[in-house]
Amino acid sequence: MVSTKVKKKPTTPPTPALATLTVPVALGATITAVSGPPTVTLAYARGSVTTIATGPLAREVAVLPLSRLVSLKDAAKLASDRLGSYELAAQDLAQRARTRQLTIVAQVVGCDKRVFLLRPEFWRWYKVVWSSPRPDEGRPEVFVGVDRVRDNRVRTVGQWHFFVGRRRLERLYSAASPSKSDMGSGEASEDTPSSETRRKPGRKPVYPLWRLEAALFIDQFFKDNKRWPIAGEVAEHFQTKYEWEPNEKHIRELLKFLLP
Repeated sequence: MVSTKVKKKPTTPPTPALATLTVPVALGATITAVSGPPTVTLAYARGSVTTIATGPLAREVAVLPLSRLVSLKDAAKLASDRLGSYELAAQDLAQRARTRQLTIVAQVVGCDKRVFLLRPEFWRWYKVVWSSPRPDEGRPEVFVGVDRVRDNRVRTVGQWHFFVGRRRLERLYSAASPSKSDMGSGEASEDTPSSETRRKPGRKPVYPLWRLEAALFIDQFFKDNKRWPIAGEVAEHFQTKYEWEPNEKHIRELLKFLLP
């Protein structure tokens, strides 16, 4: 006797319609183009939009440590007082961010709030901009922000608010710091082979066992990114948390010891 039972084909849950989405969903993988920043397509309730992929350009952090940061506008004011103009300040802030001399953080407000530590690669596609006060247009103060460079046509999603690490900023632009003209050209060069020549370790944190914390960070970084961090990324972790970082030479020695 032949059984009349028919095997049911396994089914997969249906993909939610765009109209039901309350948060953006990435469609496909990150695309890296030669002539523009890396992009990703996000699906929203009423359609989709292609925007920058934050992964290659920034590292997400859990909290925004406001006590250790100043707004980009206040940072530009301090730099302009030191350098003599907002134009020079805008150029210098972006240049120092590219060479890891400044820590710049972005808070992105959209469906939720997310905080990103901007990598040097971010400043390949974006720049600090400013404009004079325009009281007749309801803007009595200087405007300072971040905008796309000329060959970047990819728009961002959400409202971006920028902050600068206080300690490095004050060390660079306080009245006692050396002026830009006194610095060697190699210090600000983007092609400097090692950041050890341009970044000095600060005061050690109260918690001195940095190698233990670094090992925990390295392990978590691998779980999140499926790759091992480089010395600069470990340094960024300490700079964000303590406004201090170990010497990169010592970080590389630790990585060499820990990694397979």
